[in-house]
Amino acid sequence: MKEGIRSLTTLERSYIQTFPKDFIFEGNKTEVEQMIGNAVPVNLAKFVAMAINKYIDKPHLYRNLQIEYSDYSIEDRLAYYASEPNNLLKQ
Repeated sequence: MKEGIRSLTTLERSYIQTFPKDFIFEGNKTEVEQMIGNAVPVNLAKFVAMAINKYIDKPHLYRNLQIEYSDYSIEDRLAYYASEPNNLLKQ
């Protein structure tokens, strides 16, 4: 470590990963540091989920599905496309 430069605190590390300020971590310091270090940043996960949902909601050149999306939750839509990738392309 360079002289005069301190290490980040656990709380500062959690903020970098965009955890909410009121998020409660459970475990000892080593476990909490590992959880934070291995985490996908909260805002990144939210952005990816929103992008996937936006993609599913709009018509796509290679997709010709007759599904009424409003009948399904976002989770059901994602599960459908994850389990049936061949339905994305018109054969």
